[in-house]
Parts: sequence; C-alpha cells; structure tokens
Amino acid sequence: MPGGSLALVVVLRTAAGTERTESRRAGRPPSWRSRTPSFDPLALALAAGAAAAYASLSILLHQHLGSQGLDLGLFDQAIWHYSRLEGPESSIRGFPSLLGDHLHPILALLAPLYWLWDDVRMLLLAQAVLIAASILPVMAFARRRLGRVGALGLTAAYALSWGIQYALVSDFHEVAFAPLLIASAVYLADVRRLKSCLAVLGLLLLVKESFGIFVAFFGLYLLARREVRAGLVAFAAGVMWHYLATEVLMPYFNGGDDYTFWRFSQLGTGLGDALLNIVRAPWLPFEVMVDSPEKVRTLAFLALPFLGLFLLSPVAILAVPLVLERMLSTDADWWGTDEYHSLAIAAVLAMGAADGLRNLLRLAGARRVPGPRAGAALGVVLVGLSFAAPHGTPLARLVTPSFWIRTEEEQAAARAFAIIPEHDGSVAAQNRLLPHLSQRSRAFLIRPATPLTDYLVFDATGEAEAGPEVRARGSRYRTVFEQRGVTVMRRRGTPAP
Repeated sequence: MPGGSLALVVVLRTAAGTERTESRRAGRPPSWRSRTPSFDPLALALAAGAAAAYASLSILLHQHLGSQGLDLGLFDQAIWHYSRLEGPESSIRGFPSLLGDHLHPILALLAPLYWLWDDVRMLLLAQAVLIAASILPVMAFARRRLGRVGALGLTAAYALSWGIQYALVSDFHEVAFAPLLIASAVYLADVRRLKSCLAVLGLLLLVKESFGIFVAFFGLYLLARREVRAGLVAFAAGVMWHYLATEVLMPYFNGGDDYTFWRFSQLGTGLGDALLNIVRAPWLPFEVMVDSPEKVRTLAFLALPFLGLFLLSPVAILAVPLVLERMLSTDADWWGTDEYHSLAIAAVLAMGAADGLRNLLRLAGARRVPGPRAGAALGVVLVGLSFAAPHGTPLARLVTPSFWIRTEEEQAAARAFAIIPEHDGSVAAQNRLLPHLSQRSRAFLIRPATPLTDYLVFDATGEAEAGPEVRARGSRYRTVFEQRGVTVMRRRGTPAP
C-alpha cells in the first residue's frame, strides 16, 4: 500500500493547504484544524467501514475456495518474490519476470507488507484498503460542489458501486491502485495543486502500461481546464511512457518478444495503423463500440448508477480511454460486467457526476448547492441505483450467516494445505486451490504442460479437470491425505516434511 498511501498523504496535506489558503483570502488566520491534514469525519468513517466490508468479502470468499490461481495466486507469487528481494518470477504464468506480461512495478511497494504477514490474505486486505481510501478524495471533490449531505450520498453510492463490488470478488489485480490514484489526481487538479497532481499521475504510470494512454487523456483534461503547462507535461509523459513500456521495457522483461496485448484488430494492426484508419473513417470506433449487445448492456450499466451526469462534466474526458480500452477490444472478456474491468472508471463516474450535477444546477439558475433535504434525497436515489447491479450485489453475502462459516470441505482443504511445507517444495494444484499454496518458487496449475512436482493437490469437484493428469502421473506419487474429496499426493522419493 505505500504507493497508495503516498497519494493519500498528498491529498490530505492538500486538503489542509486549501483550507489555509481560503482562510488567508477571507482575511482570518488559519485555525489549528487547518494546520492538521484532515478529512470530513463522515468520510473517514465511511472509508473505514468500506475497508472492513471489502476485506471481509474478499477474504471470506478466498477461504471458501473461491479465488483463482491465475489471478490471486499469480500476484501473490510475484509479490512474495519481491518480499525476498527477488524479481517477480511467475512459474504459474510461465514468465521469468511478470513485468514481461504487464508492466506494473508499483506492486513492489506491497512487498513490505509480506514482512509483517506473508499470507495471501494480506494482499486482499491491501486491496480493500486501497479501494476504500479512494472514498476520501471522491468525497472531498464532491463536497466542493454538492455540500456535505449531497456529497456523502454520492460517495456512499460510489462505495457501493457495482464496479467496485465485482472487483472485490475477482481476486486481486494491479488495478487496485487505480481508484485512489485517479481520484487523488482529479481532486488535486481541482484545487490547483498541479505539481502534486503530476506526481500522483507519475505513480499511476507504474500501475500498468495501459495507464500511459489514460495519463495522456488526463493531460487533455488539464488543457480543458486551461492548465496548459501541466496539461502538456501530462500528455507528453503519458505518450512517451506508453511507448517506452510497450516497445522497450516489456520486450526486455519477456525475453525480446513484441508487445502482445494489442487487442484492437478491428481498428488496425497497431496503434499507428489504427489512428490512420480512424482518420479515414472517424465513425469506425463508434461502430465497434456498439457491435455487441453485451457492450451496449455494459455501457448502460456504467451510466445508470450516476444518472449519466458525468457526461455534463469535463471529467468525462477521463472516461474515454477507460471505455475505449474495453469496448474496442477484440477480447470479449473485457466487454462484460462481472469482473474487475470497471474498477478504474468508478471514481471517474462518481466525481464526474458530482461536477455534472453542479453544472446542471447552474444551468437551471440555482445559486446554491443542494440543501440538506435535496442532498439527502439525492443520496437515497444514488444509493438505491447502486444496488442495480448486473449480476446481484456481492456485498449482500456479508449478511448471509452461512457465508461466515467454513464448510467441512473447506476445513479439510485447510488441513491439506498444512501438510505441504510452507514456501518449500514444488506444487501443482487446481485453479481454486493454488492461491493457498502460491508462495513458493515452483507452483503450477495441473495441466498437460506442468512438470513433475513434489506435491499434487486436487479435490473431487474438479476431478474432471485434474483427473487425466493425476492418473497419468499416479504411479509416481502416493496419497498422503484424503478427506472430503480433497487429496494430497506426494511424489515418491520426496522426503516427508
């Protein structure tokens, strides 16, 4: 969390600095409160409650064997390597360095957390805190436009938004840093702390190579706000970083292979070709964006919770790269609503809605922000709409008593994991079991290409998936644990722990 914490400290100090500036302009000395970085106590309480709820949901889901080796296990193994002052090697993904898969060096900042508790649940806890911390800059930005009550309602709707909830049940991803950094950058730009804003955008570049394009669009947003120098710096930095990341750094880390995540073949064979085709046919991106019912559905669900108000704000500029990255992709996994892909845009939609509503009120001739009654009504409406989730409301699981209780199968799985030496020995396991065993140098999914390992771990529910591979290797292993369908097999000749 250090990277996110740095952004939050900058925002906190800026909040105090803004209050001091306003005090000087009003001709009064700054109060002792303005000298101390602080946020609205209600925002802090909301963020703390959200962090607890987010962490509970994701950790309990993990304990129910609901996480995946190719997501949570992948990042857990990489950060475990970082914590040992090693490169982020990934046997799960098959990369000598995970930086060759996606460029996310900011993950190294999470390594010190593993010095405190080297458990995969620490990663889920860090994600919960990072996302919840974004509530603070969202609330600060909204309060400048809607007053305290209206801002609290809008921020509560943000905290419950479906993009956040589905990210929490999609294991861990590097994009967990994005909401806090994006929201902080928008707020810092709003209070004209441009150096701090650019510093936060610099951190955002380290989250993933695709955020270079977002930072370039943030430069356009700053230009729209008439912050010419900062806008040009952000635009140039975003473009140059994207080129450096995709053409130099990632090929270096993946052994010289070209960048493999160009997934916009309907536009062209590469960025330059795509831009040329768009110049020739400006309507092409719009056609591709709505050429699937699933895309249209996702766009509708993005707009619905905040009533499309973000379209009335310049903040909407920041939604453009995040939407286009998904809707123009040839990868159908990016079009839907049931994974983590809507997390980065959540803060943009909420903050844009706050600004859009303020602009709408000005057009209507209103001179003041919504009063307490209007603000409360707005909050009720937005919070209610936040429950209009595409596939149910994941946080609702927390009020189900059975969600807090481990089944007998899950208890058996915990006993099975305890048999395998911690951090030592090689393991091949099913997708949903591997995140519990991923903190080791050689951890693999059970599949045909998997090398022989010291241990095999599988369960009855995935027998169809693991069965053929287990049977093919069976003569080389012997069963050392079997309860409730959960089985551990140790390779013959491997010493018992």
